[in-house]
Amino acid sequence: NCLTLLGDLYLFSNQYQRAMNYLEKASKIYDEINNLQGKCLVTGTFGNIYMNMGKTDKAIKAFQECLDITRKIGNHFAEGRTLGNLGLLYYGMRNNPLALEYCSKAISIAREIGDRQGEGNALSNASLVLHELGRHREATTNAEAALQIYIAIEDPNAGKAKDILSNLRKYSASK
Repeated sequence: NCLTLLGDLYLFSNQYQRAMNYLEKASKIYDEINNLQGKCLVTGTFGNIYMNMGKTDKAIKAFQECLDITRKIGNHFAEGRTLGNLGLLYYGMRNNPLALEYCSKAISIAREIGDRQGEGNALSNASLVLHELGRHREATTNAEAALQIYIAIEDPNAGKAKDILSNLRKYSASK
């Protein structure tokens, strides 16, 4: 667990190679003790690292592996978050129909299990995708819902949601 946390710390400081070194060590230990929960966490973190590095094929593979594990062990929280990460990844790849599919699944799971932050994240990401698809009214509705969630749970992403909503409203006003 300590190795995983060190990997996370280096991920957040954009020191990807150092993060991967710690995560690889953690992954081997999780495999040795057959800890699927830990393996899922490490694999998802690898997906985030690869996504940040622009290595989309490796990110997809890592997120899919993580998704398989989450479903095997019944971790709906991690499943929803992983689906959200896949949605964000496909949005970055400009595969908006697939991005929306993953975001929608992430929203459903977050609502089902009461993961308000996950719901806000997925709604916010879906608003970006919907805007790209030309579905501006739905994009605005999702951004407003994300903002309300972030405000209610006092999440720092409220500022990001306000910016998205402001940009969507400016775009709609210019049409």
